Amino acid sequence: MPDINATIAAIIANNSAAKPIITVAPTPIPTPVLPTTALDWAPIPIPPFNIPLWFIIFVLSAAALVMVYFKWSDQSANLDSIKVWYLKARELALGKMQVIRLSRAGNFIPDCLTLFDNILSYGDSEENINQWRLRSSQGIIKIAGISAAFLSEDMDQNRDPVVEEALCTASEELDDNIDAFRSALTTRYDQLVKDKIYDGENPANYIKPIHS
Repeated sequence: MPDINATIAAIIANNSAAKPIITVAPTPIPTPVLPTTALDWAPIPIPPFNIPLWFIIFVLSAAALVMVYFKWSDQSANLDSIKVWYLKARELALGKMQVIRLSRAGNFIPDCLTLFDNILSYGDSEENINQWRLRSSQGIIKIAGISAAFLSEDMDQNRDPVVEEALCTASEELDDNIDAFRSALTTRYDQLVKDKIYDGENPANYIKPIHS
């Protein structure tokens, strides 16, 4: 065995101490433990269907939002037909009047025109110079509580549905009973001629069918 005193003397003589060998051990990294909640519970814990509850709720919520979107889109499409009425009603202001214009194709077109001195027009528009005279009060109807003149592209004044209906009814009645009218007029004519009250022509000769 080496002499301990000699070893110590050699260390002192060299003025150096033995360097210890230090072995650095790696510090273990702890595995993070994620907190779990009730939403992490998997209703079907069978691989590969180990789907947590939060994912199921997310999918159902997304499906509900899609259904609501398509439902409201469908209802909005149903309201497209009256959208133009809403847009024209928003244009109403002082000096403006809502109108219903009957096109030559038989369509009712809502519009908003300028009213000045009983003349309905498109104001200062240079693209549309059409004008209508507001003459008949019977040609003004109510739409959602708002007065609207009834116009037509074939006439330069507002339409009067009451008078037009009366004229159509009267003309149809005349055509259906024209022979009876002629006979009644002829009987009255003969009586007046016989009494020497009237000596002109028989007015029954001038009765012609209106819708001929």
